[in-house]
Formats: sequence, C-alpha cells, structure tokens
Amino acid sequence: MGFPFLNRTEEIKELDRLVKNHAKLLVIFGPRRIGKTRLIKEWLQTKGGVYTQAIQGPMTLQISQMMQDLSELFGNISILPKNWVEFFELLALVRKPFLLCIDEFPYLVETSPEIGSILQRFLDHKITKNSCMLLTGSSQTMMKEMMFAPTSPLLGRADRTFRIEPMSYQWFCKSLQMDPKDKESFCSFSLVGGIPRYWELIQLEGVRQSTEVADRMFFVPSSHLENAPFQLLQDEKINDIIPRTILETIGRGAERLSEIATKIQTPSTHLTRPLKTLVESGFVKKDHPFGESERNSKKSLYKISDPMLRFWFRTFSPHRSRWNRYTELQRKKLIDDHGGGVLEDLVRTHFQAERYWEKNIEFDLVRKEADDKKLIISEVKFARLSKKDKATIQADIGAKFESSALSRQYTLSHCEVIDVEDALELLLS
Repeated sequence: MGFPFLNRTEEIKELDRLVKNHAKLLVIFGPRRIGKTRLIKEWLQTKGGVYTQAIQGPMTLQISQMMQDLSELFGNISILPKNWVEFFELLALVRKPFLLCIDEFPYLVETSPEIGSILQRFLDHKITKNSCMLLTGSSQTMMKEMMFAPTSPLLGRADRTFRIEPMSYQWFCKSLQMDPKDKESFCSFSLVGGIPRYWELIQLEGVRQSTEVADRMFFVPSSHLENAPFQLLQDEKINDIIPRTILETIGRGAERLSEIATKIQTPSTHLTRPLKTLVESGFVKKDHPFGESERNSKKSLYKISDPMLRFWFRTFSPHRSRWNRYTELQRKKLIDDHGGGVLEDLVRTHFQAERYWEKNIEFDLVRKEADDKKLIISEVKFARLSKKDKATIQADIGAKFESSALSRQYTLSHCEVIDVEDALELLLS
C-alpha cells in the first residue's frame, strides 16, 4: 500500500502561482523515485491538466504513445503526426487553454535532439494563449543542459526551473509511523535517505529495525537496492568505469584527490573531468575547510552526497560477501558509523555551517556569529552524552581551537557538543 500524498506544499503553491500568472514553460527535475511524478499528477488533478510520460524508443512510437495519452486534448484524430514538427503544429491548433506535462522529456531528446528547437519555436510563436507546458526529467545533467547551456535553444525560455529535493527525516518517520526521537529510527532513515519510493519498499517489507532494513533493502539476494547506483548513473549517462571506481574509492575512505588517484593508480590529472561530472550530477560533494576558497583543490575533500549511495559504497559493496557471517552487534556498528556521518551532515546543513580541518585538528561544524570575527564550533556525537561528557569534549574543542590556524584570525564565541538527542530535536524543529 502506498503512502498518502505528503508535503510538497511549497512546490504546489509556487506552481499554482506561476500558472495563474500565465507561465508558458515550467521545468522540474530530480533523481528517480524522489516523487516528481506523484507531485505532478496530484497537482494536475486539481488544475484539470493532462499528462503523458515519454518512453524510450523510436520517434514514431513516442509520438504514437503521446497521442494516445493526450486523446482528451486532441480528440479523435485518424492520422498520426509523422514527426515532432507536425506534432507541435497539431498542438497549436488546440484553441482552448491547456496545461500539459511531458514527463521524462530527456527520452525524447535522446531520440530527437532537434526537439528543443522545435519546442522553442512553438513556445515563442504558436502556443495557445494562457496555456502552459511542464517538462520533467530524472536525468539532472540533461535537464540542466537543456535549460542552461549557452547553446541550448531553450535557454531562458523556462519561467521557473524546480529541482525537487529529498524529503526530510521528519516525513520519513511520519510516513512509516516511527518515533522521530528514537536513534534507531534515524539509523533506518540513514540507509535510504529522503527518497519516498524507498520508504514504500521498507513498508512493503514490514521492517523497522535498521539491521532488518539493511538486510531487506541491500543484502538479501536480488534486493531492492542491489543495483541502485548503476540505474542512477545510467540516468545521467555516466557509463564509463572510472566514475564508478571513484565512487567505490571514496566510499572506502579516500577523500582527497591524491588519495583517490593513488588507490586507482591513475594520475590525478586524469580524474579531474570524471570528478567534475560526479559533482555536477550530484553524486559527489566537494568540501573545503571553513574559511578556505573553493578553488583550493589541494585542501578539498570529496564525499558521496546521497545517504543511500554512501551506504552502498561504504558498507554494502565492501561487506556484501561477509555480511551474513557478521554478528548483530557487528552489523549494528557498521550502520551506526554510517548513520553518525549522515546526522552530522544534516546538522551542518541546519546551521548552514562548514567543516574545518588542518593537520591533526578537525571540527565538525564551524559557523560565524553576527560578529564576523567570532566563531561557534560544534561537535556532533551519535550517542547520548552526560553533562560531564559534554563538558570534557567542550574543553577539548577549546584547546584545539587555540592550537588551530583559526585562532589567528577569529575569536571563539563558544563551543558546544550536540549529542544524538540534541541533533534529532534540531531536525524536528
């Protein structure tokens, strides 16, 4: 049984506003299974819009499918358009204002690269007054190229481009009726992240404990997420072995460019392009220390962005052959190690803070106070801590700050320790 439609209220409000103001073209993109189609269908029902999902195949089959899906728009037509020029000429004859969504538009671009120019002419000169088209796609790279590349015919044509973001931990717990203040609930969330389809699969499996979720979603034969990275990479047309090898290497602990190059036994200069591709497509995040320029690549660290993919490459891939031999305690330790990193990321995002590192010193979160010369430094712990434990760690943070290069440029306003209970409260606020 699927979930009721949850959240996405801000996206729907914005779509309503744009259509009311006579937008001609809206664009939505985001990774597969994040809920784009559900959002669109729910919204179109309230607006009386029509929907078609593009298929992969020859142009004639794609057009035939769309004509069937859009029969209420076109009526009974005996002769099918032979190409996209004829299709949009036919669409121009629809006199009543319409709201039309073409889902997975990149499938059409793959088969017919000229469709962007054809659509541009239609939007500029022929679209029925007060009508609107909505294009969506799972290939974030292709959608960005279509809408933002300097040579793209659709550059500047979209009235708004939305990137659909993963849903929050709070909605995960609400959907699966889990206790959001329970560390174990967060461990389960950290395995799949904010992708609603994965939540539905957890519900289907009838599991709640994180070790059970890991078993059913990853480690059993033919599991739901056994091939997930390959599907997501394919969506972005990343087929070369090097990007996947980079992900495997980062997952196993190599964060610096030099470390990745050493592990792969490839000159670092050969990794610049594939790393850039992985960053731009959202698979990898490039971190730099607080206060350092993003251009200082020597100090940059790379990590896998999505929690599910991070678990896949950090834990599933290295341990899949031995997982069944591990004790429950060993499995839980691996999951907790992963969950702690995911929680730290979310707390850092909550405060809009950054990591900091130098030789022998590292801070989880660094952020400025209103006074740009004063810093708040935080440590995140994936455990419940006593006041005494927190005080000990705070003293250690203060001593590290005095020894760090930051102390030569900033003063320490205060330091804090955020344990798992504190962190979960922040995520729910």
